[in-house]
Amino acid sequence: MNIELRNVGMQFGERRALKSLSMRLPDEGLLVVGGPNGAGKTVLLKLLAGVVDPTDGAILWDGVPISARKMAYKFRLGYSPQNPTFYEEHTVIKCLTYFAQLKAIPSHLCPKRVAEVVQMIRLQAVAKRKVKHLSGGERARLAFGIAILNDPDLLLLDEPGTDLDPEERRNLWDHIASLRPGRTIVLATHIFAGLEGLADRLLILDDGAVVCDADVDVLLEAVAPFVWQVVDERQEVRAAWPDACLIVRKRRCGNVTEWRLLAERRPVPHAERAEPTLEDAYLWVRWRGC
Repeated sequence: MNIELRNVGMQFGERRALKSLSMRLPDEGLLVVGGPNGAGKTVLLKLLAGVVDPTDGAILWDGVPISARKMAYKFRLGYSPQNPTFYEEHTVIKCLTYFAQLKAIPSHLCPKRVAEVVQMIRLQAVAKRKVKHLSGGERARLAFGIAILNDPDLLLLDEPGTDLDPEERRNLWDHIASLRPGRTIVLATHIFAGLEGLADRLLILDDGAVVCDADVDVLLEAVAPFVWQVVDERQEVRAAWPDACLIVRKRRCGNVTEWRLLAERRPVPHAERAEPTLEDAYLWVRWRGC
């Protein structure tokens, strides 16, 4: 889908949630949207989903504002909000069937498609259980299933991995990877682990404005010289670090401490360069800029 944001702004009272955002979504692949709490990630996805209309500017689909043909647009997209709501008395099957009907999936195709999605989101064991009895992770998987029911051309996912354990999050990333060809996926998240090799583009927002919009491979290559790993057995190395150093992660294993750091120069003589991750890139941009 050819989606363009042209000078899009969003105002809530006196608060400017998005500030004159102009960009074109990729025709295919995964765009990861990051940023601190309140940066505008959820607002951006709500605007792209047509849930709210921008205060300023326009979102164009093939050059036409989506507001001019919102119904046709919504049939082409799937949206999983940050805090999805369901009919709590519905079973998983009934819930998916209900949303399949809302998405205009022909009635004779609904049972087959619902069964496919139940298997894909790994809810076979609870398919006849009421939604109100699902765990947080199961509800998150159900929300993802609803979003992909209509095999959308544009898939919008707002923090889908938050309530998932590491294994289920890995499964979700695998599902997203399988859906990438031929469609645009926009994923708002603060969890970057495992997205290397999957994300095509990283957009970072802060206070409603874009601070970085970059190809992931290019960004990782640019950040690589500044990612370091230090293994310390003496517990004395911290005092030797330069001030211009950002701690990404600290891990203890017996008497050994492993540090992952961002620094423009080798922080201590025995520091070694480490393979950059998307989290490293995000933190570097937040710290030093794009």
